[in-house]
Amino acid sequence: MSNQRLVLHDPQSIGATGSARLLGRQLIEDGHITTPDLVHALELQSKMDAQLGEILVAEGLITPHTLLQTLATQANAQLVDLEHDPPRINLAKTLPATVCLQYEVVPWLRIANTLLVATSSPLEFEQLRVAMGNALLTLLPVVADPQQIQRQITRLYGEQLAQKAITQVLALKAATIG
Repeated sequence: MSNQRLVLHDPQSIGATGSARLLGRQLIEDGHITTPDLVHALELQSKMDAQLGEILVAEGLITPHTLLQTLATQANAQLVDLEHDPPRINLAKTLPATVCLQYEVVPWLRIANTLLVATSSPLEFEQLRVAMGNALLTLLPVVADPQQIQRQITRLYGEQLAQKAITQVLALKAATIG
């Protein structure tokens, strides 16, 4: 089902991450955190392998929704709810399951030669474009909750992935026996 409220204000490719306002600065400017909150989170980040947004959420300084909304703002992308507006099953043909798993994305909506792809990491979207090479479709990001993305990958590709796993297990068994 397509989103009747889809609003694409000046859709465009995302440039290098340097062109986007830094997440911490964006959250401060939007009034979601204070400078001391950011300093605290950056100190924690220097001691662990975690993204700043994850730390801010874990520390209770922002909600997961605020993080996603801010990421969408940074990327000039729309925040979508895949539970209320899931992708159509036929979109599974537009991106390979292995690509969706590797980049943690799911095709969401196709409009002519443009494919809107749900991601929770829009500033890393260029990596997907590079991986897809000269695709026939223009890929644009929309931002969604990572758990919703995983559920939609399972819904769109679950049977295909299960069949592939069975085939691999049987081949491994045959090689072990033979």
